[in-house]
Amino acid sequence: MIYTNLKEAKERLYEFVMLLEDGEESQIVITRRGEPTAKILRYHTDPSGKRKLGLGKFNFSPANQAEFDELDEEIAKEMLEGSLFPDEVSH
Repeated sequence: MIYTNLKEAKERLYEFVMLLEDGEESQIVITRRGEPTAKILRYHTDPSGKRKLGLGKFNFSPANQAEFDELDEEIAKEMLEGSLFPDEVSH
């Protein structure tokens, strides 16, 4: 882990990024007036490029059959009685 002040971080940013990218350093901590203010970490990607399963867990609740049936009836009614399609214009 490298600790550096803001001025040095600006001057050596490319070098620090290369150290992170090569795995020589795990993080760079930027200090201001001697106090840690920011941290630069290496960005890790999945080498396979595949999405991880379970990322949307708990964000999705499937509809039950009754909700599907309701939608079917509503859509059928709109198609038969509603204004789903504009009136045909005769030429």
